[in-house]
Amino acid sequence: MDNLFRTLFSTFTHLRTSSTILLVGEQHWRNAL
Repeated sequence: MDNLFRTLFSTFTHLRTSSTILLVGEQHWRNAL
């Protein structure tokens, strides 16, 4: 059970990091344009 929770937590953290990078990248693209 603890292993499953750890996997879910790491996946959620990875998704949050990816979406944050995408948001920052999109803002940089808009500023460049």
